[in-house]
Amino acid sequence: MAEPGSVYESASIWNQHHQVGTPVSVRLVNGTRFETETTSAARQWGTFALVTLKGRVGMWSIGALTALAKEAAQPVEADATGNSHSEFRIAEESPELFPLEEDPPE
Repeated sequence: MAEPGSVYESASIWNQHHQVGTPVSVRLVNGTRFETETTSAARQWGTFALVTLKGRVGMWSIGALTALAKEAAQPVEADATGNSHSEFRIAEESPELFPLEEDPPE
């Protein structure tokens, strides 16, 4: 059984500290970043906590997010798919939803 404060409670912990509408910086798997805001409370999906984002399709792992101060967020224009760059469209079931760790040293 998971210990209190485990990864199985990450959505609850996020929700305790961040309201819907929190400005966030999002790091994509290719290292690029964009800023937006959350449009939902976090939901637990296995070990992942997922939120929806303003102007974006699908659900996003909180592991890819950094919460920003309210005045720091900058709106991002979206194309017809709801993304600033349609090649970054991420389906809910896609493993690319989750950020990659930094490259290991050689």
